Amino acid sequence: MLTLASPLTLASAVTLHPPFNTHVGGAADVTWVNSPADPPSWNLFLMNISTSFDLKANFGVIDPRAQTVKVTIPSYLRPSDDYVLYATNVSNWDQVLGSSGRFTILP
Repeated sequence: MLTLASPLTLASAVTLHPPFNTHVGGAADVTWVNSPADPPSWNLFLMNISTSFDLKANFGVIDPRAQTVKVTIPSYLRPSDDYVLYATNVSNWDQVLGSSGRFTILP
């Protein structure tokens, strides 16, 4: 039997909150909770989870210290689809550091 005897280490897990009352073409406040293990910056992406791997917006590199950022939801998006926000590693976008819950973008 193999047992793990190493102490637990903190892992990065950015906790993003879904924006509320979000509209196509409108501004949205994105908030999150920082943890000591979080990186000093990360990318913020908007994905449509109704379709596999459907990137809808790249909001760029985020400085997480403020724990909030205002973004503009693209005007070309379809309303009433399920969306999610992803925080990813700045140098490796395939490394997801955290995600929000599902939310709907309204007309």
